[in-house]
Amino acid sequence: GTALGIVANDDGIDLLIASPLDKLDRELVTRRFAGTGGKEGGADIKEKTVPRGWGQVREATVVWLDVAKRIGMVNWGPIQAITTVKERGGAITFSGTDYATYALLDAAAVTAGQYSTCLAERGIKLGSDPLGAYVSSAAQIVERMLTVELGLTAADYDAAAFAALHSANPALTGIWLPSGGQAIDAIRALMQTVGAWLWDDLAGKLTT
Repeated sequence: GTALGIVANDDGIDLLIASPLDKLDRELVTRRFAGTGGKEGGADIKEKTVPRGWGQVREATVVWLDVAKRIGMVNWGPIQAITTVKERGGAITFSGTDYATYALLDAAAVTAGQYSTCLAERGIKLGSDPLGAYVSSAAQIVERMLTVELGLTAADYDAAAFAALHSANPALTGIWLPSGGQAIDAIRALMQTVGAWLWDDLAGKLTT
């Protein structure tokens, strides 16, 4: 060990020794998401510690960088392969495409029920909404209601508008319906928690 100092007392002298193990008493992963978009994630994960893994890892949970685009990350470091992706226990099919850059993955149209990767820049993109992913902002909850509960598609609403609302106001909110209710009432109540509104645009899409 390394001597830290000497303390004299009535019984003699105490020699303070530092163990090499003391060097390990600190955070292993210090990198945090900047929340500026892209690989740095949105404002909802700003300052969150990035995921890190080494060797073969099982049951890693995806950190969603862009919920609207269904792009996530399981490891900030190098990835050799993502062999299996599961949603509520069921396997999702690999599309067969690993994109060279995050930008290409971002722009890719992945088939519903499949996933694509960008191993070089640590990204994974799903072709349909991850039903098990937790959402908590007004924009994300309303979009989940529209697509999962009501069966709407990208042709029915302006996904970019909802993504913009989430970026502008990712505040935690929620709604509880103990005995059901009309979709429009629940959605309006959620939107009003962040001072937003829902209407249909000239193209016939729901927007905010």
